[in-house]
Amino acid sequence: MLIFDPIERALWITAITMMIFCSFIFLTRARNNEIAEEKRIMYGFTFFVFFFAISRLIFFINDYNIIGSYSGHTYYGDLNNTTSISNILAILAHVIWMIGMIIFFFSFETIERSTRYVLTILGVVITIIVAFQISYRYLSIIYFMIVLITILIYLSIKSSKELKGVSAFMFTGIILIGIGSFLTTLTIRGVIYSIFPGLPPLLFLIGTLIGISPNYINQKFLTRATPIWIILIIFLVGFILFTPILVIMGDFHIYIVILILSLNIPAVIVLLYSFNRILKIFKTKKNIYESIKEDQHDKNFLKIFTKPNKISEEEISISKEKQICLVCKNEISRENYICPQCKAFYCNKCSKALTRLENACWVCYLPFDESMPSKLPDEIPINDINVDHINHKSI
Repeated sequence: MLIFDPIERALWITAITMMIFCSFIFLTRARNNEIAEEKRIMYGFTFFVFFFAISRLIFFINDYNIIGSYSGHTYYGDLNNTTSISNILAILAHVIWMIGMIIFFFSFETIERSTRYVLTILGVVITIIVAFQISYRYLSIIYFMIVLITILIYLSIKSSKELKGVSAFMFTGIILIGIGSFLTTLTIRGVIYSIFPGLPPLLFLIGTLIGISPNYINQKFLTRATPIWIILIIFLVGFILFTPILVIMGDFHIYIVILILSLNIPAVIVLLYSFNRILKIFKTKKNIYESIKEDQHDKNFLKIFTKPNKISEEEISISKEKQICLVCKNEISRENYICPQCKAFYCNKCSKALTRLENACWVCYLPFDESMPSKLPDEIPINDINVDHINHKSI
């Protein structure tokens, strides 16, 4: 059977390189974050992304341990006929991505301790089992995917309304990466590669690009992200319909059939949540004051995956009247910073973080620390927003 061709190799190299690049972006965001909880989550997600990329790199290298021969630039061989080191590399690759998942689960459970580290402990036990009995790797995929999706849904629910759209990108990216990886497993690879060997790395690459896109997309689009939710729903429905077709196309063992159909469990979970988000998006808008009141106690974990948005006049007015931080929307404590020029409110943590990242007030762009350089947006004049002339009656 076909093992790889130049297009498949090029796509895998591009996808793995992009994922490693993404992990360094997340690492930078984690190091610059001053909020301890968000910092831990971001570090955990960074390790997950990096370890997953290293795992795919090992799988990529391990393809050359399949005994076969070239026909032109295409390599053909038998997946069951490999060198002695192939099985060791396969186990190592699976263990590495599982360790990345475990680190992310642990970082989550250090913040939300209601699970009492059960997710992490189960992950460790499953990883140990797979290390000694690799045939259980298929069951581990289901466990880790369901837990990962559940954690992301939890983070989405706990985040404020304007950040829930980020989860649409995260879900789409992770599901595409997960499917792309699953299609490379020995029992399914033969069927997929006979159709188009570049499909798994292509899904992997697209998923990576979608997952990181909130870092570069304006938050005004992320607030609703209706097109992404709709695309996600269409893709999930297509995937759920495709799984029985895949079972019919391949002559699989019964436990592989059960496993393939079990992949619909996380797909259905995300599908139901996506429908829920779509319904809420099309509901009548609530009063903005009520939205802020609901969101001010949310943890807003998903904002660590987004590009900072330009501040609106309504947010400035509400921040001043409700005395909440302009950045994280939480209530101001004793330790806070008030801009001497526009009187905007910042909590102590956010003011320190902004001093390091931009060193400029989000309203008037006055430096937090005049001894340091400031990063001002070139396209916005400094006096664009006049805080003293906001029409409070229109809010």
